[in-house]
Amino acid sequence: MSTLALVIGLAVLVSGSSAQVVVEDIWSAVAYIYHGEHTPSEDSDSPSLTPLGAQQMYAQGTRFRARYLEGSDVTSDRDESTATGIIEGIAAMAIDNTQLSVTTTGDQYTSAGALSFLQALYPPITEAFSRNAGGLEAAMLANGSLINYPLGGYQYPDIRVLSVLDPNSIW
Repeated sequence: MSTLALVIGLAVLVSGSSAQVVVEDIWSAVAYIYHGEHTPSEDSDSPSLTPLGAQQMYAQGTRFRARYLEGSDVTSDRDESTATGIIEGIAAMAIDNTQLSVTTTGDQYTSAGALSFLQALYPPITEAFSRNAGGLEAAMLANGSLINYPLGGYQYPDIRVLSVLDPNSIW
């Protein structure tokens, strides 16, 4: 049993009227994700995340981004729809690792799955610099030229990997 836990923020507040639209003030979101598809455990001492598993985790991250960072995931499967869903105060473009808490087990397929999820949550964006990581000033050279992160603005998430025996483990 391996899992990935992602925690952002503190609480969720829902306010609305008797109308059809529910307006949410979201202060946090928690995702508890089992894992994506991996190679069979019986065939290997160290199962690995498969391409399908990586795609599954990436798709989950894409939906999470649409819902909580962009507010574009409008649902109408019930009598009500979500008018907004952006987490209050969260950085939407540049990853701010002080706003995220990502914890996973040491299994390759869960830590790789966490990375796949976060690649979709904060995809590569050129000239996206977190204020917490020094902002634009950290990317500016003395001659005034701007340096982007490699791979088209790839963002580097902080993923905490814990063993099952760690007292802080998600088990």
